[in-house]
Amino acid sequence: MKMIHKFNPSLISKEDLERIVVGIDMIIDRLKKKIEMGVNGSVTHTIIIGQRGMGKTTILLLLYYKVKEKFKEVIPITFPGGEYSILSLADLFLELLNELYKETKDNKVDEIIKRIKEEDENSIVDYSLEFLRNFSKKNGKIFLLLIDNIHIIFRQMDEEDLGRLREILMKDNMFIITGSAPFVFDEIVNYDKAFYNFFEIENLKELTLEECKEMIKKVAKINGHKEISENIDNYIPKISAILHLSGGNPRILLMFYEIMSKFGVSEVEEQLKKLLDELTPYYQSRLESLSPQEKRIFDAMALTDCATPTEISKNARIGNVGPPIKKLLDKGYVKISKQKRRKIVLYEISEPLFGIWREMRVYGREEPKFLIKFLEIWFNQGNLGLSFYRLNRYSEEDIRKDMRMSPKDIERHHNNLGNSFYYSKRYEEAEREYGEAIRINPNLAEPHNNLGILLQILKRYEEAEKEYKEAIRLNPNDLQGHVNIINLLITQKRYDGVLDVLNFMLKVEIKEILDKKEFLRIAFFNLLKDLISHKQIYYANVALKMIMAKDEEYGELFMPFSKAINYIKAKMENKPDPDIILDRLHSEVRKIVEEIIKLGEDGQK
Repeated sequence: MKMIHKFNPSLISKEDLERIVVGIDMIIDRLKKKIEMGVNGSVTHTIIIGQRGMGKTTILLLLYYKVKEKFKEVIPITFPGGEYSILSLADLFLELLNELYKETKDNKVDEIIKRIKEEDENSIVDYSLEFLRNFSKKNGKIFLLLIDNIHIIFRQMDEEDLGRLREILMKDNMFIITGSAPFVFDEIVNYDKAFYNFFEIENLKELTLEECKEMIKKVAKINGHKEISENIDNYIPKISAILHLSGGNPRILLMFYEIMSKFGVSEVEEQLKKLLDELTPYYQSRLESLSPQEKRIFDAMALTDCATPTEISKNARIGNVGPPIKKLLDKGYVKISKQKRRKIVLYEISEPLFGIWREMRVYGREEPKFLIKFLEIWFNQGNLGLSFYRLNRYSEEDIRKDMRMSPKDIERHHNNLGNSFYYSKRYEEAEREYGEAIRINPNLAEPHNNLGILLQILKRYEEAEKEYKEAIRLNPNDLQGHVNIINLLITQKRYDGVLDVLNFMLKVEIKEILDKKEFLRIAFFNLLKDLISHKQIYYANVALKMIMAKDEEYGELFMPFSKAINYIKAKMENKPDPDIILDRLHSEVRKIVEEIIKLGEDGQK
């Protein structure tokens, strides 16, 4: 697998970098137009704002490559590690000269560096400016300064240096600055600061589902994962879950891609815990940049859902939380929660995964909050309605070969041959093979289930029900038989019967076998979704109460269904202000609840 450097894109080849990036073409085009205007004497300075991992460094790097290719009049200058070495204006110009020498290999640049580096701070700036002006005039060049983490450099420089830098930039059109920062910072928005209202801001947006899909497809191609790249639509459920958890952050998306490409659904939870461990240095560094008061407020918010300033104040035990919340908003750590009622303002953590990480740090390596498990199931590819849980795909040729080699399992071979014919839509032959399997061994439940599925597809409902019931009689603990008969009953709108079968399913002893427990969770999800989509809110509510009474875990796991059903009931009963049910939910949970509500609105009567 080719290494995709998530924290240092400069280690990725130019070709691979151009192949995997998505969602930034428009920003790069705008920046190129500004550079073109700068070449013609109309200079604009820009700062790209976006959370860590959103692609700021990647944009600067791609801009560097494109300027070298397309703009002969411009010398792009990067400042790798500048946030650690640039503490003054003199440091900035010395670093600029060092990088200029690397770009041009001009001995005169090397000579000026050696001559001035021992001078005092002001002299270094004066000599540097004089040399750069002459260099620019002689060579017909201007300098594009690509400054990553410009906020750190500005904070390390004193007010006098910042004031002089602004004066230089206003006077000399030979410099264009394109910088990046994770948030809008005081030095560019505070009226009293030198660079107030000086820079144009380019805000990076989270990736959309289509952009996430495109990025994963590109990375899969680079890594030779044909199963993913050539069947990307099959992975949309997983990509949707990743989008929910990552908040559309490309860096975290790449980390999730590694899980998606290597592990199955059953392993996602453990791998997610490992991912949270890997993200610890990243999240710790983000917290370290906050003031003690901001940390306390963020911590209180990370461990709750949406909250008003009053509630945040109470939880954080801080009087006036307004100013620090505004700073957290500006820095992208929190956001105003989307809500339909505007009587109050609710705030929440911007990145769901950040909140989950904080939860895990506080509560230890316990089960991460229900959102992980819910999304894992909600976006799971498998639909147990008629999912052919036990129908394994075999070619007809392979099955007939097995028949000859191991005739003692002949009834199972006939069953598998029926499956093969079913997938080929050769239904008469499939029915014959299932019947032959049952004739040879009438006590085998599996062919009864499979024959029932086939008969249901053919709308021979009475015969299908008979086969399902026989499968359950032969194996009362067979969960698939119960799921199949529930689907049949819903198809026939026999909802009272659905509750009877559900009641029996809830009594099945699963003995904590993981795959059966997971099967049951997914079966309950699909049951509730089907009832809601059929507009059977009464039955969905009764079924939900039965399910939640079964296991403590279900109370939290199925909470979005509870909220959605309460909302739908409130609307049906014309209760005032039903939106209050949604307003208190974290945005990621609310999206899911709204999807469930939409099932009922779009479903069949």
